[in-house]
Amino acid sequence: MTDSHSVAVGDQQPAVGGVATPVKVFINYRHDDTEETAARLYERLAGHFGAENVFLDGKTMGAGVEWLEAIKEHGAHSGAFLALIGRTWLASLKEREQRTPGEPVDYVALELELALGRWPGKVIPVLVARATMPDVVKLAKPLKALAGIQAMQLRPLSFDEDVEQLIAMLKAIPREQDRDRVPRQEEMPAAADDTVGTPATADDTVGKPAAADDTVGADEVSGRGQHATSGAVPALPAPDTTHYESVLRCMMRQGSVVPILGSDVRGSLPDARELAAHLAQQFGLSSASLDLAEVAQRVRVAEGRSFLDKAMLEALTPQPEPNDTHWFLARFPARLEELGLPKRYQLIVTTNYDSALEQAFTAEREQYDLAVFLANGTDANGTDRGKFLHVPWKGEPRVIHEPATYREFPVDRFDALERTVIVKINGAAEGSEGDFRWGGSYVLTEDQYIDYLVADEIVRVVPNQILIKLTGSHCLFLGYAMHDWSLRVFLKRIWQGRALENTSWAIEREPDALEKVSWGAFGVELLASSPDDYANELDARMSTRQDGA
Repeated sequence: MTDSHSVAVGDQQPAVGGVATPVKVFINYRHDDTEETAARLYERLAGHFGAENVFLDGKTMGAGVEWLEAIKEHGAHSGAFLALIGRTWLASLKEREQRTPGEPVDYVALELELALGRWPGKVIPVLVARATMPDVVKLAKPLKALAGIQAMQLRPLSFDEDVEQLIAMLKAIPREQDRDRVPRQEEMPAAADDTVGTPATADDTVGKPAAADDTVGADEVSGRGQHATSGAVPALPAPDTTHYESVLRCMMRQGSVVPILGSDVRGSLPDARELAAHLAQQFGLSSASLDLAEVAQRVRVAEGRSFLDKAMLEALTPQPEPNDTHWFLARFPARLEELGLPKRYQLIVTTNYDSALEQAFTAEREQYDLAVFLANGTDANGTDRGKFLHVPWKGEPRVIHEPATYREFPVDRFDALERTVIVKINGAAEGSEGDFRWGGSYVLTEDQYIDYLVADEIVRVVPNQILIKLTGSHCLFLGYAMHDWSLRVFLKRIWQGRALENTSWAIEREPDALEKVSWGAFGVELLASSPDDYANELDARMSTRQDGA
């Protein structure tokens, strides 16, 4: 017998007497934590919905049934997933995380991970006997989303009343799901221009530059692109239909585009220039420079590292909400699946210190690995400073001591990703996994950039799996401005002073002529649009493509 029971409530049969069809419910619990409560809850659900609509493995599954497959089948068709959490739930979870190979799988954690990441049902934590929700920092990455969900309670002295509230919530779920259901492609209204989404013709080439007088394509599907060039230099074109088709073809069919996020993709946080101005004002610097690395260097020399770190932490707190670009990237694999296409996973490089991108992936229940540069190391003594940290979707974080030979990222032998990998190339303001913390370890001052990018060979720092994927793909620079010298040095180090071999694009909100010249030196096409408008246009155009052609 396994460590969990599951209950499915409500086959999708016509309702009797006009009563709404019950939702299928999956109950997850531990024998050593909430077994008695789970049994009482099962009886109440069976009494309310009818025993024929209740699935309980111990009661309805006979000998010889493949338990795990049956559980997956019921979970995949459930409309609600009840995670019963008692007072020993977290301790039991942590104990089982330490299991050695050959020991039984923790099926309670496996079911919960599937519910949070793959199954369609609404996840509802149910706190038993005044238990409390687990702290997010104590949950493994696949389960962290649980901590952000509003919980119900089942208390001994008000059990009946609490169950009635739970039943009322379960009965409302079918209506919520119908309201939130995304229309299928055939249900969506036709685009105003039937040329939208037409695959590029045979003579089209990837990344074909727009004509000098091109603005937003006449057949923009959403209309958002029309204001994307506001304030931009007239000579610089906005993305047109040919461009969007080329980028989507590479993303959807080949998975060969690496988004690289600059400081303009930052949510509500100040950008690099605003941070520089903030530091200069706070510490009374007379310099008019808006170069963040230069200002940070002056603060560190004049005041000390601790004062600089405190000022940056205050400026970067609280962490920003994800913006449209983050949401597009986080939803991309699932969007492909909705369109009947194979999932494609991305290597995403970000120069930003915040965690908005990771928040979006967590909210979308999309798995990802994290690679973080440790500018200051893992402790006050600078242990592992200048190395990358790999935070896998499952398992403990690992400092990468041999980047040239490290092979633990989810990349197959054809350099295709089996799961999204987010690379925080300049470190992170905050971050933790279990007891392991890496917050406040980021590249900021001129000396740090020099040590990281100039004095050392970057190929000795960045893991080889990441370098190969990055240099072998089409790069899509979003909100990445070339006026920042540290970004130019990064490009030169990665591509060793040469132009990028593969067709690549840069999207900037208000680029000037100098930006165009700078990008041109690297063989990158510069186009004028805000990153969020651009991401929204890509998302809108995905709906018109069903074959990834």
